[in-house]
Amino acid sequence: MGIFILYLFGLFHTKRKKPSTINKVAIFKSAAIGDIVLLTAILNDIKKYTNYNVTLILGMDNHSISNVIKDCPEIIIVDIKNLLKSIREIRKNNFDCLIDFGSWPRIDAIISYFSNSQYSAGYNTKGQQRHFAYDFTINHNDKIHELENYRNLISKVLDIKCTSSPVLICDKLIINKYNQAVLIHMWPGGYKSQYKEWNKKSWLILIKKIIEHGYVILLSGTQKNIHCNTIFVNQCEKDKVINIAGQYNLNELSSIMDQSHAVVSVNTGIAHMAAALGKPTVCLNGPTSPKRWSPLGDHVKNVNSTKEGAGFLNLGFEYDCGPADTMEYISVEDVYTNLIGLIN
Repeated sequence: MGIFILYLFGLFHTKRKKPSTINKVAIFKSAAIGDIVLLTAILNDIKKYTNYNVTLILGMDNHSISNVIKDCPEIIIVDIKNLLKSIREIRKNNFDCLIDFGSWPRIDAIISYFSNSQYSAGYNTKGQQRHFAYDFTINHNDKIHELENYRNLISKVLDIKCTSSPVLICDKLIINKYNQAVLIHMWPGGYKSQYKEWNKKSWLILIKKIIEHGYVILLSGTQKNIHCNTIFVNQCEKDKVINIAGQYNLNELSSIMDQSHAVVSVNTGIAHMAAALGKPTVCLNGPTSPKRWSPLGDHVKNVNSTKEGAGFLNLGFEYDCGPADTMEYISVEDVYTNLIGLIN
């Protein structure tokens, strides 16, 4: 239905020229915490090179990260499940330019179309048919890192050269009482997230090796991960593995990560956050393409699956395009060696 609706929009939509004067700019990204981390690089460049009045439009699952964005602009939170309310909320602002950084959600393209902005821009993504909704599009490139796609779009729309890297800041909201702590995040989120999980046996071996090196382990996660984390706590030396799943919001967890020696995570928002905080970060990549979605930072190591055909995810939902067992081909020794190399 999304393709049909957007095609109809294209039939009746006259492409508008970019306004000669732009003041109010909306940056729209309705989902994914890791994507917002990458977008901090774009926000930094807009602030550095322009005087635009920027508003960040976020969704229900990613707006909480705004608390750790440096000099975060004004925020509008939309619930895309309530399409009409989302459109009404955005239309109130009369933006001069709205830039949709979503690469595939058609619902975002529909919202952009009805945004009441003077000018809209987004991606022409192969197979998604989103381009009908915008006044201006560039081709989304599945061969480059997503941050490069963001840079390409913003440079074409706002005529600025983007060179900044993702960066987050946080306050010490939670004092980490563990002086020698490594935070481990085992649980990916999103569609078919189980295919990004590493097996429990490998995690347990890794945890015990890190403990032997003199570190305390902090196991993060959401409320639903508490029980699974407890299994690891019960199999390790007392007080060496601490289950913090479900105890902290994203802002507080950022504070804990910032005070930890290092972070080990599957490729999910936590890995991107740790990298943007400047922490030594080891990221485990199975179906996720490190070329497209690796966390970016000066102290990041990506440990990739050796399974033939691994790293096949482009937009994040193409699980039928590659093997289901890619995470089984990540070795404990590779993860451990990369971690010790970062923190020694």
